[in-house]
Amino acid sequence: MNRKMILGVLSLVFLLGIVSFATTAETGVSIPDWISMNVTFLNQIPDPVEPGQNVELRFKFENKGSENAEDVVVELLPKYPFSLQPGEDATKYIGSVYGRQIGKLGVIVKYQLKVDENAVEGANEVELRYKINKPGYPANWVKLEPFEVEIQTHDAIISVESVRSNPKEFVPGQSGILTITLKNMADSVLKEIKTRLEVSKTSTLSTSVATTEYPFSPIGSANEKTTETLAAKESADIEFSLVADPGAKANVYKVPLKISYSDELGANYSKDLIIGLVIGGNPDLAINLDKSTITTSRTKGTATIKFVNKGTNDIKFCYVTLSEGNGYKILSPAEAYIGSIDSDDYETVDFDLYVDSKEKEVALPLRVEYRDANNKEYTDDVKIPIKLYSSAEAKKYGVKTGSSKVGVIIILIIVGAGLFFYWRRKKRTKK
Repeated sequence: MNRKMILGVLSLVFLLGIVSFATTAETGVSIPDWISMNVTFLNQIPDPVEPGQNVELRFKFENKGSENAEDVVVELLPKYPFSLQPGEDATKYIGSVYGRQIGKLGVIVKYQLKVDENAVEGANEVELRYKINKPGYPANWVKLEPFEVEIQTHDAIISVESVRSNPKEFVPGQSGILTITLKNMADSVLKEIKTRLEVSKTSTLSTSVATTEYPFSPIGSANEKTTETLAAKESADIEFSLVADPGAKANVYKVPLKISYSDELGANYSKDLIIGLVIGGNPDLAINLDKSTITTSRTKGTATIKFVNKGTNDIKFCYVTLSEGNGYKILSPAEAYIGSIDSDDYETVDFDLYVDSKEKEVALPLRVEYRDANNKEYTDDVKIPIKLYSSAEAKKYGVKTGSSKVGVIIILIIVGAGLFFYWRRKKRTKK
């Protein structure tokens, strides 16, 4: 008899266990075990989703219990960085979920969400809850453990928006500032952005190692700068203080630029670029009168014009034109092609003139056209003065010793006298 009583007690305990209750995390209210709801996060579309895009979340509700779950209501609890798309309801009525509805028989619930543009990459949580309104059961919300939605930028891209130098052309031996503007084209934060200006480059060949030196050196800091973070769609200026090598030739130099960075998920990126830096500067061409055989009015002579390249860069394609003016007439060609004038060198051009002016000075208007080593065109309009003296002033200052006709006559007299005395002496010898 005692054995039967023990078996009866055990049976009663077992039956009571069947109708035991499970405590929910949110309310502490129990739901019968014979309604066993299983909620699965099926997928997200797209996966991963980018910041600023829309995403569809799909959940599957399955009732593994023995009885039907009727009047089931589901509610999404959106929080940053997610928000419901316009027209989308957080609460959805899915009706009955029949017992033992597992496998392909579950109920699918979909939500359309918007992801904030400044969302952090990685796994971001969404929360879901449901309740059962069947009479006789407690109609309380059952809050589920958070589900994770993957957010990731499709491609973390940094672009070089602009490259500026001040001055625009580096002068050999002088310093300047190079400013590189970077922009984060991604929809998320980028980190540890390293911008490196390669002032030298080593290349390994099949039989040797070649090193290319670029004529720039950083001053005041290294040739690499680090930016900790750069927010989505934002820009940042990276500055390098550089000095051009004193012996550098004018030219456009293609300098390698390397940028490396990482995204919020720890993925690393790098890109190799080329930027152009110019070494040049404005030419310094001095133009003056080198010498002249013209000292007085109403005389013909030659004016020699000197062109001195005082700058650090070569000059090429130099072309000179002398215009007609008052007080003189051009007897030689009025145009002359000089060509190249190296740095710290000079060239001369002669113009034959007849001067007939009552003024103390006559000005020669010259137009000089040339290019620098980088083919930038220049035009200089200058006036070269030739000072004129009176005959007395010319003799006084030693720029003219007398009339050329008088000199010829004196020479003829001397020669004639010499011939005469020679003839007389020879005649006396014969006698």
